[in-house]
Parts: sequence; structure tokens; C-alpha cells
Amino acid sequence: MNLKHLIDEVNGLMKMNYHDRAIRRLFDVMDVISEEYGEKSVPMGVAHGVAGSIYISNNDPSLAEQQLRKAVNILEPLVNPEDDSYVAAAYHNLGVVYFKMSEYDDAEREYLHALQLKKLQKDGDVISRAITLNNLGTTYLRKSEYDVAEYVFTQALEIFEKKEDYLRAQDVYLNLASLTNKRGQTSRAMLFYENYRKCRQRHEASH
Repeated sequence: MNLKHLIDEVNGLMKMNYHDRAIRRLFDVMDVISEEYGEKSVPMGVAHGVAGSIYISNNDPSLAEQQLRKAVNILEPLVNPEDDSYVAAAYHNLGVVYFKMSEYDDAEREYLHALQLKKLQKDGDVISRAITLNNLGTTYLRKSEYDVAEYVFTQALEIFEKKEDYLRAQDVYLNLASLTNKRGQTSRAMLFYENYRKCRQRHEASH
């Protein structure tokens, strides 16, 4: 069984918003994984992680949490965090789940765990790390922890701008505009919003 092909197939269904078809297809394949590799195998852990992502997209955080916990419990004893990204992705997605449930302390914990694992990866995806940083900053913003939120947003923004990822940089600038506006720093908020507009123009010009 080609696990990468499975993930690509399921992700393709998700991109077309065929969430129910994606989860049915995934569960069919999980039956085969169970027979060929066992319930406590890396392929099964990865499949549970993908299921969690589908339930997040389908706005079902409770089922997403169940699947992601299964992914973490299976994968953590089996994989080397320096070579694997699936566990970090599962913790990141657990952060997304708890954020959606307005459980911000839990979201913070999971995002921080994801960042710790992403730092260990030898060939880590810095964009993935920046996405987690931006989500963590948004969590701190919801908790009204403005100083640490701004610090984390700045870290994310540095990565996105260095990689010329203007689409994601836009989101960070909007978050910084919201943060400074909440602090009554109107002039800084306007500056961040202007930078958001510039990023938007750069993104549109490059696509």
C-alpha cells in the first residue's frame, strides 16, 4: 500500500470539499492497514492524523480530537521526532481543535508541543513552524496576553517575509493590527494594516 498516494487521494477529496467521501475512503483503507500492519503501526497512526484533519475541516472538533489523540498515542513511541513530521502535525491540529472549542490554555499547550517537535526536525519545514507560531500568537491574543502575542507574531512574520510567503504574511499583519488596536495604539495599528495591504498587492502580483 502506498501511504503517500492515500494521503494525496484523501487530501484531493478534502480540497474539493468532499469531506464525507474522504472520511469513508480513509476508513476503508484503515481496515486494510489494520490487517497488513496492525492497529499500533505507523501507517495507522498517520491515518488517524489524516482523519483528525478531515474532522477539523468538517467542523467536528470532538471527533477530530479523538482521532488526533489516537494518532499521537500510536506514533510517539514508534517514530524519531528528528525525522518525522506527523506527530508535530497532530499536536498542531490538536491546538486548532482546542482553539475552535475556545479552550485556549489547552490550545497553547498543544501549539507549544508542536513547536518543540518542529525544532527537532533535521529538515524541518520553516513555513510549517511559522504557521504554528501564528496560531499560537492568535491564541495569546484571545487570552489578552498582548506582549507575548506580539513577540510570537513577529517571529512568524520574519519567516513568512524571508520566504516571500505574502499570503500568510497578510494574516500576521492583520493579527498585529488587531492586537495594537486593542492596546489603543492606533498609529501602529494603521501601519500594520498598511503593510497588510502591501503584502496583499505583492501576493496578487505574483499570482
